[in-house]
Amino acid sequence: MTKLYKINSFYVKTKYKYHKSIKEKFLELIKQAPAEKYDDIARTDWAFKSYKTYQRFFEYHFMETIEKIGKKFKSSEAVIKTLWFQQYHTNDTHTWHIHNNASYSNVYFLELPDTEFQTEFFNILTNKPYKNFKLKEGDIVTFSGNLPHRSKKMLSKKRKTSIVFNVDYQKLHVRY
Repeated sequence: MTKLYKINSFYVKTKYKYHKSIKEKFLELIKQAPAEKYDDIARTDWAFKSYKTYQRFFEYHFMETIEKIGKKFKSSEAVIKTLWFQQYHTNDTHTWHIHNNASYSNVYFLELPDTEFQTEFFNILTNKPYKNFKLKEGDIVTFSGNLPHRSKKMLSKKRKTSIVFNVDYQKLHVRY
């Protein structure tokens, strides 16, 4: 018999302190990047596995923050496994999914017109979405790569842009 048991888990919310100073440059680099429509997402480069036009910019600005996030759960030596952007327009959505082969997934909200359209997480124990996640533009949310999540239908006339990246940490530092 297989039974599901509850254990406590976590997510990490980080306010990226340089958000306002890099936002426009990041959006310009994304605008120049090759992209396509994917499912119900207006524009993404998820399927493009080659080096991204904005990857160096991202690594320069975010590696220190990614290392600090790892310290919150006693890990170090971050390796970015995958990186992509997603842009949503009115009525766009991304259905429930997980990130295979990723220890930790991250969503950086580069543009978020309303918190109603943030990433939503699914609780498999209650069979309902988790409540009370309060994320804003400029936030990075870090969570287990196998946690089901989605982007709800965009009802806003404004665009939503997120940078998604999967990270593995090579070392664990646990002492008790």
